[in-house]
Amino acid sequence: MILMPDSSFVAPGMEPVAEAFARMIADGRELGGEVAVYRGGEPLLVARGGTADSAGRAWEARTLVQVFSTGKAIAAAAALAAVADGALGLDEPITRHWREYRDDPERPTTLRRLLAHRAGKFAFPEPGGEAAGIDPLDYDAMIASLAALEPEFPEGFGSVEHATSYGHLIDGALRAAGAPSVAEIAVELGGLVGATFRFGVPEPELARVAELELVDPDWVAPFLTTDPAVRALTRPREALDPSALNRPEWRRASFPAIGLHTDAVSLARWYDDLGRSLGGGEPNRGTGRADGGELSARLGGALVREAATGQGTTIDAFSGEVDWALGMRVDGADIGMGGIGGSSAWYSGEYDYAMAYVTRGLGTHERVDELAELVEASLRAG
Repeated sequence: MILMPDSSFVAPGMEPVAEAFARMIADGRELGGEVAVYRGGEPLLVARGGTADSAGRAWEARTLVQVFSTGKAIAAAAALAAVADGALGLDEPITRHWREYRDDPERPTTLRRLLAHRAGKFAFPEPGGEAAGIDPLDYDAMIASLAALEPEFPEGFGSVEHATSYGHLIDGALRAAGAPSVAEIAVELGGLVGATFRFGVPEPELARVAELELVDPDWVAPFLTTDPAVRALTRPREALDPSALNRPEWRRASFPAIGLHTDAVSLARWYDDLGRSLGGGEPNRGTGRADGGELSARLGGALVREAATGQGTTIDAFSGEVDWALGMRVDGADIGMGGIGGSSAWYSGEYDYAMAYVTRGLGTHERVDELAELVEASLRAG
């Protein structure tokens, strides 16, 4: 059974985007998902469709789905909220609070370095070695295993995306500083913009979660090109196993590097607010308007700009050539983050719009790329 998209809002000019999304559902490239485009606090497009599971449950406005690394932007924002609250500093050594954290004294790990994937702890310990017997859902044990690791900086690479370890490292730093967890702060931050962000889905909301399913058997292959990337992505091995991730115990667990459950409207609202928060102090982005956003009110304009500032283009063992900001990637005038499997969200400074695409069909980013081209063509024409 194929359920066609519910185009709950399509602004004039956005019809080609909604029609392309409908074709993806019809031809099976998209099993189920949602796309949203926002600008200036208002939707330009909201469309959802397909099924939320293999039994044929319809994708609804309340449906949540795991978006993998797309959630790293929210995890990083949670860390920055703790900075804004004075719990820890962006550029102070993590060991100032986290005494058990094994570090390289020649290049001390700061929260800034961690958020830009330069902490050197990009993979959990080898399951058959130091981590033998550790349950990947034992949060305390997983954090402790990272703290005990010696930082590693593979030769030839300026960074290695901390694909699965990112969130545990952030939570270890926040806990040591006496701050709330990523999961707790994410709920608060989502509430500021009317978004649902769940690092660990509460029991009453489990029925809303979409089932992950493969649409492309080679969905992981493009990322497994270097040894550091393989280690970063495959520890724990369950991180790439839909049958594990679909189990209730995984959905309930907080795994902030890859485990955000959300929807496209929430992510589009978040990035639209980011664009407005940057507008007053970043004249080369968006319209340059100074109305601000909820993020700038919560974090302060200076910290929001820090979050969106690239830390320098580097060759990443996982992501190739990249300019990491804090939890996001900078690509020209665009700032955002995508996740393995096809979900993605960003703010475009060139065209002043925010867009998000979420999917339960694990494949490539060709789907969102196709839709983004149509969105920008519409905005150019308008």
